[in-house]
Amino acid sequence: SICGSLRGKDEPKRSFGTQSVSENIQETRTLSYVRESKDGFEWLTVGDSTAGNSLSLQQYEVVKPLVTYQHELPLNAIITNITYHFSNPYQYMLNLPEYDQNFTVRNCYLQQENETFTTSIFYQEDKQLITLRSIPIRIDDCIKGEVTAFQTLTYTLDYTSLSPFYFDMLH
Repeated sequence: SICGSLRGKDEPKRSFGTQSVSENIQETRTLSYVRESKDGFEWLTVGDSTAGNSLSLQQYEVVKPLVTYQHELPLNAIITNITYHFSNPYQYMLNLPEYDQNFTVRNCYLQQENETFTTSIFYQEDKQLITLRSIPIRIDDCIKGEVTAFQTLTYTLDYTSLSPFYFDMLH
């Protein structure tokens, strides 16, 4: 807690304090996949329009679905913990393409790849925006095209923010 006094022009003295308020955002997202195909290649996209769904098109990497969620936090929020969990796996066999300015035959530089979850924070005038990005599939065997797609993503963002309060006198 922080305490002090405020006095505006022609105003009586007012005392104030701040207290830490702990809050969290907890979400469980159901991910439904759509099998897409073109020129003999197959890949997955997420059919949920609220997921900010797109594809992860990284040079020389296998094409994977990418979901994005964004949350607003108070400007002075301090994130204390982020947890996530993928569940409800479903197996696919796909002729995944690699991305090299276009879809091409995969080279499988990495035989296996895990599902990922990353965060980034942006500041605006009166709030923070936290962006959560996830590639919700695991490449089990790149050469064979064996993929595990997780149908549920659960995450929790714990944060603390300061909340002001005013008082006339303490007893």
